[in-house]
Amino acid sequence: MAVALKTMDVESFAKMRFPEAARVELVRGEVRPMSPTGFVHGLVQLKLGAVLLDGCRQAQVAAVVVTEAGFQLAEHTVRVPDVAVVLAARLPEENMKGFFPGAPDIAVEIVSPSDNAQELETKIAEYFRYGSQRVWVVYPESKHIHCYRSGSESLILFEESVLSEPKLLPGLEIRVADVFDYPGRKRVEAAGGAASGENG
Repeated sequence: MAVALKTMDVESFAKMRFPEAARVELVRGEVRPMSPTGFVHGLVQLKLGAVLLDGCRQAQVAAVVVTEAGFQLAEHTVRVPDVAVVLAARLPEENMKGFFPGAPDIAVEIVSPSDNAQELETKIAEYFRYGSQRVWVVYPESKHIHCYRSGSESLILFEESVLSEPKLLPGLEIRVADVFDYPGRKRVEAAGGAASGENG
């Protein structure tokens, strides 16, 4: 349930203190708590971040990969994608404090069973509105990635596919199967998801 703080701005939001494990976003002036990520969600998030980091290094792409960093999309909105890629050309020359100004070049959202489809669509639209060039939506249960190249153009990739973004990350290729090949996957799947603890 959202906390009714309708007019909070980013500066006030940045000064707030939350419990260490809390995950929150600021959406149009409203503080919205998010459930802790589930076990499988966290495994996929870590694996995708690692694959991106390694892929950018091998392809010699100048980019920064982060997880759960705040991006200020507007005066009253801070979104926290699960994984984000920012091209080096957009990084400020001086040390940056606080939230990144604007949307990441690639925003990644990892979907959990409890996620709201309408809220996810809103996030995708916001990312593009404020500067993202790509949005990847990752589905751990069905093991596919929905790659949005605009608000109306998208591509669905399954495990046998290769994900590439030649215009943004030339030379980078990611086997979709590698994203879902996390330690203990067979054991988790054999347990029927009981070990995943999926809540967010």
